[in-house]
Amino acid sequence: MTKYAAPLEDMRFALYDVLDAERVLKALPRGAALNRELIDAVLDEAARFSEQVLAPLNQSGDAEGCHYDKASASVTTPAGFK
Repeated sequence: MTKYAAPLEDMRFALYDVLDAERVLKALPRGAALNRELIDAVLDEAARFSEQVLAPLNQSGDAEGCHYDKASASVTTPAGFK
C-alpha cells in the first residue's frame, strides 16, 4: 500500500509565495487574527487528517467498492465511508 504524504511544502509555497494569503486574509473583516502560525497549524492538522484518516480509506474503497442493490434501490459503501 502506498503511503500518502500531503504536499505541505507545495501548499505553503502556493499560499504564501504565489497568493500572498497572509496579507489577503488579514484584509478580510474577520481576518485580523489570522497569521502564518495559525494558517500553518490548520495546514498541519489537515495534512495529518488526510494522511491518517482519509488515505487509509482508499484501500477499503478500492478493495470493496460500492454495491448497488437494484431491488431496494440502495447503495452500500465500503467500510469507513459511512
